[in-house]
Amino acid sequence: MMKYVKYFLSLTAFTLCLNGIYADGLGVFGSLWEPSDGEDVAGVGIRGRGGDGILYFEARGTYFEDISEDGLLFDRELSVIPFDLGIGLQSSAEEPVQFYGGAGITYYFIDMDNADVDDEFGYYFQLGAELVIHEGFGIFAEGVWRHAEAKIDDDGDVDEADFDLEGSAVNLGIVFRW
Repeated sequence: MMKYVKYFLSLTAFTLCLNGIYADGLGVFGSLWEPSDGEDVAGVGIRGRGGDGILYFEARGTYFEDISEDGLLFDRELSVIPFDLGIGLQSSAEEPVQFYGGAGITYYFIDMDNADVDDEFGYYFQLGAELVIHEGFGIFAEGVWRHAEAKIDDDGDVDEADFDLEGSAVNLGIVFRW
């Protein structure tokens, strides 16, 4: 699991670099995700967003630890880091409330104790709103729907099983704009 914490820190650094070069805002957030297989799980994340006019782009990484998985012979826990790259449309930045919606691709870094799980690609859709509290600072709320499937090789106990990462998430956070 420690290597996945390192992945998350690397993705965070990448997002911060992307933010410094291209983006005009940085957000940190808490997330609650409900994957199809497994129990609800809370996580933390960071995102960089920027754009021109109504078009925006975004890079985001979220860290979810201990998604309980009970579809195999033995209960196991997954650690998942979805890293998203996407584009979308947003309302005018001059308004106190900015609405946005978009889609993109996701690369899932997946880890499970005592089993082999390959990292996977997937996709996501999102809808959200950002409220400006003070110039350069605001809060946001968004809903995200994700889709991906993982193949789990249970080290000889079970040949192979599917784990469905499809599900919705709610993200709440703060954003800094410059």
